[in-house]
Amino acid sequence: MKVSAVFIITFMLTSGCGMKSPVPDCDLSRGPCVKDISGYRIVFYTEPAPPATLKDTVFRLEITPPVEADMVVLELSMPGMYMGENRIILKRSGKRRSALYKAEGIIVRCPSGATLWQADFRIPDTGEVSFRFHVVY
Repeated sequence: MKVSAVFIITFMLTSGCGMKSPVPDCDLSRGPCVKDISGYRIVFYTEPAPPATLKDTVFRLEITPPVEADMVVLELSMPGMYMGENRIILKRSGKRRSALYKAEGIIVRCPSGATLWQADFRIPDTGEVSFRFHVVY
């Protein structure tokens, strides 16, 4: 029995972004998310919270104690489904007891309706940290 290529491609596109293995480790609707890496406290939050797809979103990252980096790279992805490259550069805003970074970006919508996304932050000379969170439509 032959299965049409259209059916296979449609199945892969609609089921891939709904994979259930990864789970969120960050609930932005309840407030900022916090992780510790290499002696630094990393706080991630968005405005609005939780972020909505296809709407302007401000991504913020706070690092304590402050690091010297002028920028942090944010890679947004959907676990289990390639949704295109979505790289955002967060720029440092002021000098305080912690390093504050922010930038505006957009999260695209998955055709299947899946809402789990991952934010991977690369902090120069410090390390990387990831947060998995849900978006709203």
